[in-house]
Amino acid sequence: MGRPARRPPLIDVRVVVTGAGGYLGAAIVGALRRRDHDVLALVRDDQQAASAGASGARTRVLDLRALEMLFEHAYGADAIVHAAYEPANGGAVERRAVDALIEALKGTGNRLVYTSTLALPPGIAAYPAEERPDAAAPPWHWRVANEYRALDGLRRGVAVSVVRPPLAYGRRGGGVVLRGMLRDARERGRVRYVGEGSARWSTVHVDDLADAYAAILETGEAARVYAPSSREHLAQRDLATLVALAVRGRGETEAWPLAEARSLLGEYADAATWDALADPGEAPPEWRPSRAPLRDTLLGDCTEFEGRDVMPLRVSTRSSSGTSRRASCSSNSSITRGSPVS
Repeated sequence: MGRPARRPPLIDVRVVVTGAGGYLGAAIVGALRRRDHDVLALVRDDQQAASAGASGARTRVLDLRALEMLFEHAYGADAIVHAAYEPANGGAVERRAVDALIEALKGTGNRLVYTSTLALPPGIAAYPAEERPDAAAPPWHWRVANEYRALDGLRRGVAVSVVRPPLAYGRRGGGVVLRGMLRDARERGRVRYVGEGSARWSTVHVDDLADAYAAILETGEAARVYAPSSREHLAQRDLATLVALAVRGRGETEAWPLAEARSLLGEYADAATWDALADPGEAPPEWRPSRAPLRDTLLGDCTEFEGRDVMPLRVSTRSSSGTSRRASCSSNSSITRGSPVS
């Protein structure tokens, strides 16, 4: 795919965001628009386009596999945030998309922010950008390979940065792991943790994470790997207890033997046993998280998790002493549902 010579870009836009209709991408679009950035949001369907458009962003419905269209819409951008997640075919779709984005920015010195993950195999996260391990353990081998592929854009005149997000929460939802725990609590009554549940995970509110992306675009450095997080670290077993308390009012959990988890989750079960800890030095400049930690959010304002996996209640009941107490986020609570609070 060659870069067209001497022609204006298809769209005169400052920041292109892929995956702009997803959980993280939608938050990034919102953060950029709050800072008055001109944004083109690339989304999967018309419903996502309507949501992104409400923030003032321009939108295009685009399949990530449509490489020529992806190139056309990225060409001429001042910056690109690649927040799309496409694991199909071992990351092959993602790899080709990264190539198209780098080709669109080649030689401009403009910025590409690539979204990876903090949940990487042990030892991989420590590799500096200039080194290339021969292989990485599944399931994230394609994540590692594509992260390094994105960083190779530095050699082609693109100012590439990488973001490795930790466990995200907020906006009435969360990442895959948190959504699974919420679903467990609602449907099974107990929340499972894999193995001993001792893996420790850093957390970050998705809006704080989106603000970090904006900070990286505005003041970040190329060739850096960022891992924006709150200073909260939760063991998987403790997180399961918190989710059970928030959803059911009782901290009922159970161990999920790794062999059994593998039968349902495949190689992703092993990823649940890895530590995913961010170092404070990996945060972008001029950025500080400001939202409540996940622990406090689960136990204090569970409206953050209203949605497909749990329907929380924001109501109060009166104890026998006349004092007010807060109800749990239980979808089958005997307490009468109050008006939903956004």
